[in-house]
Amino acid sequence: MAEAPEFRSNDLWITLGVLAAALGVMAWGGHQARIAVSSAAWPTAEGVVTANYTEESHGERASSQRVFRYRYRVFDVQFTGSSYRSTGGAPDDRVREGDSIVVHYDPERPERSLVQPGLHWTNYALLGLAGLFVVAALQGLVRLAHRAWRGRRRASPGGN
Repeated sequence: MAEAPEFRSNDLWITLGVLAAALGVMAWGGHQARIAVSSAAWPTAEGVVTANYTEESHGERASSQRVFRYRYRVFDVQFTGSSYRSTGGAPDDRVREGDSIVVHYDPERPERSLVQPGLHWTNYALLGLAGLFVVAALQGLVRLAHRAWRGRRRASPGGN
C-alpha cells in the first residue's frame, strides 16, 4: 500500500484560501440571487435606453465590453442605470438607443434598478461553481487532517 504524502502547512494555507474565496463568491452569488428574486416584485417605471453597444479595445490584448445604460424617472427624480439583470449582461443589438424599456426599481432605493427581473441561469451557475469549490476545499481539509493524523501516529512511540 502506498504511503500518504506528508502533511505540509503550505497545503493547509492554500486550501483555506480556496475555501475563503469560494465562500466569498458564494456569499456574493447569494446576494445577487436575493436581488434577482426580490426584483420580480419591484415596481416599474418607463425608461429610455441611452446606450447599447459593444466597445472594442485594441491594445496589447484585444477585448470587448458590452455597454448598456438607460434613464428612468421615479417620483419626478431622474435616475440612470446600467444593470440588465442581477448578474449583469445586456440586451441584444435589436434594443437601440432611444428605445423605451420597462425598468424595475427597488422601492427602498430607487437608484437601484434592472431591466430583466428574476433569477437567470447565471445565478444558478455562480452558486453551483462556488459550491463545487467549497466542497473541494472541504474535501482537501479532510485529506490534510488525515495526513496530519497519520503523520503524528507514525511519529508516536507505539505507532505503526
